[in-house]
Amino acid sequence: MLYNLLIMDDLPIETTMIILGFFIVLIVLFIHLIFRWYNLYYRKRELTRPKEPKITLKKIATPKFKLMPGSTYMLLELTDKNMDQGFKIFKNMLQDGAPGLLITRTYPAKVKKKFALGKLPIIWLTRTKSNNSITPTNLGNIVEEIKEFTSQQDNSVVMFDGLEYLTVHNEFPRVLKFLHTLKDEIALNNARLMISLNPKTLSKKKIALMGKELKVLNPSQDK
Repeated sequence: MLYNLLIMDDLPIETTMIILGFFIVLIVLFIHLIFRWYNLYYRKRELTRPKEPKITLKKIATPKFKLMPGSTYMLLELTDKNMDQGFKIFKNMLQDGAPGLLITRTYPAKVKKKFALGKLPIIWLTRTKSNNSITPTNLGNIVEEIKEFTSQQDNSVVMFDGLEYLTVHNEFPRVLKFLHTLKDEIALNNARLMISLNPKTLSKKKIALMGKELKVLNPSQDK
């Protein structure tokens, strides 16, 4: 329409184009100003809007194995890589505040140093006469030690590392009866017992017989 008016006034074509260009620039500047005002308005509105508190969910590590009170477990440590799995689970429970007792075939000073067990009470399974030691044939004494500890400590946990050693010095039926007695004492005192065992040291039949009475943990599987 503006172009028609300019033509009707018999203006030179050069002057007409200049005027048209001027109006186009004005229109572009006007649109730019509107767009800038729009951005400034909503940016200011966003800054002054009260922000909702940001909630961050903290991931909590879930233990791979949860030992229930009153239960006896047999931990099958199948490979060399997993041979220390029992001690790691045991130490985690100690760090959570559970009173613990360790019965092991390994020399106590070596175990304490490797796993930083501090003043944890340890009974050494050995035929050598030493303080806080029990011979592998004295199964009744082992039961009494565990019974005394769990009856005096609430929420206690006992780790038994050396069942293979007992089977070398005792007939298997006697060892199986020993496990049955331990299981009953643990249930009676609402404690937890974890027996670490390398299944390669015993026959499948013997492992199966023990598995009928004990709950089996396998580090190679997610529990």
